[in-house]
Amino acid sequence: MHFVKKKVAGKTYLSIAETHRVNGVPKTTIVKYVGSAEKLFQILIGLDKEETESHQRYQYAAPLALHQIAEEIGLVEVINRHTKKREQGFSVGDYLHIVTLNRALDPRSKRGIRRWYERSILSFILEIAPEKLTSQAFWDHMEYLGEEEIARIEEELSSRIIELYGLNTECLLYGITNFYTFIQEHEGNELPKKGNNKAKRFDLNQINLALLVTKDDGIPLMHHTYEGNRHDAKKFPEIIGKLADRFAMFSKNIDKVTLVFDKGNNSKKNIELLDKTAYHFVGSLKPYDYKHFMEIPMEKFQLVPVGNEEESEKKDEIYAYRTREEVLGGERTVVVTYERKLYARNLRTFIKGIEKRKKEFEELESKIGRQRYRTKSVIERKAEKIQAKAPEGLFDVEVGEEEGEITLKYEANRTAYDEKLKSFGKTILFTDNHEWATEQIISVYRGKSEVEQDFRRMKNPIMISLEPVYHWTDQKIRVHAFCCILALMLLLLLKRKLHKAGVELSLERILEELSEVQLSVIKFYEVKKRLCLLNDMNEEQKAMFNALGLRRYQKLVSTKLPQMH
Repeated sequence: MHFVKKKVAGKTYLSIAETHRVNGVPKTTIVKYVGSAEKLFQILIGLDKEETESHQRYQYAAPLALHQIAEEIGLVEVINRHTKKREQGFSVGDYLHIVTLNRALDPRSKRGIRRWYERSILSFILEIAPEKLTSQAFWDHMEYLGEEEIARIEEELSSRIIELYGLNTECLLYGITNFYTFIQEHEGNELPKKGNNKAKRFDLNQINLALLVTKDDGIPLMHHTYEGNRHDAKKFPEIIGKLADRFAMFSKNIDKVTLVFDKGNNSKKNIELLDKTAYHFVGSLKPYDYKHFMEIPMEKFQLVPVGNEEESEKKDEIYAYRTREEVLGGERTVVVTYERKLYARNLRTFIKGIEKRKKEFEELESKIGRQRYRTKSVIERKAEKIQAKAPEGLFDVEVGEEEGEITLKYEANRTAYDEKLKSFGKTILFTDNHEWATEQIISVYRGKSEVEQDFRRMKNPIMISLEPVYHWTDQKIRVHAFCCILALMLLLLLKRKLHKAGVELSLERILEELSEVQLSVIKFYEVKKRLCLLNDMNEEQKAMFNALGLRRYQKLVSTKLPQMH
């Protein structure tokens, strides 16, 4: 520990600080404010009195940075414009604004938001009093948002941020994920259903979420919450209808809009429906359905430069074969890509899966003859379950009887094994953008990782944290998901704003650094004085602080503090 000096109005004040390393970088944290040299002297000789001073610290930079973004896009006003509440008390927008900021910075239950709010500078900036932030108040105000209201609010906000932040909508990325919930199915609820959960929580119900984001920065422009047991491809027509309604907004300043999506949305009907809209597309195909592309010899593939030279050095080389062919109801440009690193990764996963299935067969074989494993039908049923976990046809399994004893024979099918190897390291892309260069098609599709990154952020337990969903009704689940989408929007707009100001940090690092900038309010009761001090900032924190102009709030806070008596 060491002393840190800070000058305010020509006077020097002391604090006790501690330096430690975070991810290898030294960080200094203020542990205790001491005061002037005279104050320290009084402490040393035992004349200091606890009741003569109080010291309270508030989260400062992080909540103010996001509050500022919310003000820029008119979040509260837009929400209020599309909700029908009498002008009595605080508005729906006021409450959802607080919920959204909390989801972005420190996700808590509705009951826990008040405690977070009281410890942040927002309690001085916003008009709403902490005692108004009861869980019931949040529930009551969430009730004003149905599916139509959420859609209208989202549409207006998307239109605003496209214009205010100059978002590029030439390529829009579409993806789907699911979030598990502890809600059991009950009458009146349609969203929570059993499905193929990506977090492997097959014991729980889940909710599906479709998300449309920009290729640059992954900023959300549209979302849809739907039933956990609905297949992606069956929901896609409804999404296409929504996209058609919003085409005028997305294409306002550009010639054409290209939608990027994965193979889970494919069907002839879906692609033909998309063909009827003004959108172009880049998608991928399932190797199982287009095995002839897997037979193309590597001699016909050509090395494709994707990205700039620096990126190419870090990434694996990409080889591609290009053709035009009838696919899903129309002539498409097809690009088959091959990457050595992807091949090695696919092969490792494949072999690991085979070994796992073999161990399961060995374990089953060792149990033959034990209680509950004494009949041929039981062994057949257990073997079929293991076989179903492997790719189709990969294992040949035979359950028989020899000399009155049940036997189990199993082995990998070499033909199926070799067939599977042909698809490793390969991806089949297809598009109606026939004029695009091969590297552009590949680059655009690879940009789909932005939407996957957004999903990871939404599942982060310390940022947004959409899952697990604790809400009970479909309506509340939709509002909860919407608040998480709004939180993601504010965070990514903040990142974009700082990057334009020259602060090139990841979103996670931005939040970490801003969260360390706190405001200390020190009250001296004997002399009836008060000090509002920011802790010392490193160079990155100063750069963000200045780029966002957050110092202006410090004076506002001091004027809103209660008078000392």
